[in-house]
Amino acid sequence: MTSRWNRALVAVVVGATATLGGAAASEHHASAAFLEIGGDAGILRRNLADTQYKADFAWQLHAEIAFIPSILMVGPYFGMQTAQPEIPSANTPNTVKFMDAGVRAKVRLPLFGPLVPYGVVGVGLVHGNFPDQTVPLCTSYAGQTACAGSTTVPNATANFVEIPVGLGLAIQLADELALNLEGDWRPTIGYKNDAYETALANAQNTGSTTPPNPSRNGYAFSAMAGLSLTF
Repeated sequence: MTSRWNRALVAVVVGATATLGGAAASEHHASAAFLEIGGDAGILRRNLADTQYKADFAWQLHAEIAFIPSILMVGPYFGMQTAQPEIPSANTPNTVKFMDAGVRAKVRLPLFGPLVPYGVVGVGLVHGNFPDQTVPLCTSYAGQTACAGSTTVPNATANFVEIPVGLGLAIQLADELALNLEGDWRPTIGYKNDAYETALANAQNTGSTTPPNPSRNGYAFSAMAGLSLTF
């Protein structure tokens, strides 16, 4: 009987030791990780000048190297989104493809076991492939609107700068695997395309419905979820 209890006690001690050892190893791995690679997907809504773009699917890849293990990580990111401007148009407005790439820093706060809140800040370049837009030429007289035709506003493809700032939560699923939930605010700064502005002015002078303003000053909001691996 005593022998049986001794064996049971040994089994409990071994099991507890293995469990604590695994937890310690997991925490050690998280604190010693020097590289994190991940991918996220979700929704992004953009505003440029006075033009809103419909919220649409967006994805992002990122990789960070530890400068202060488990706390400060820095590295590149790359993302893509296709969105449609919310403008009056004779036809459905053409969609715009946005591609962004830059560098961001992530500050992690490993205070709550498997739940790790973090903040991100970065700077990147956004390439917007703005296709030609066809807008109607309309005039109003005595309360009546007549559209005699349409005009094409030329391509306003441009590059502009974004400054993503966000908060997130990493949920450690395993030693190397984590689920990330993140929300970002992305103010943008850009320039105006002179050729586009000239065509815009001409279209407005003829009484057409206003096409998108070419300024790239604005902002975007994104909400994404994804997985990351640490090494």
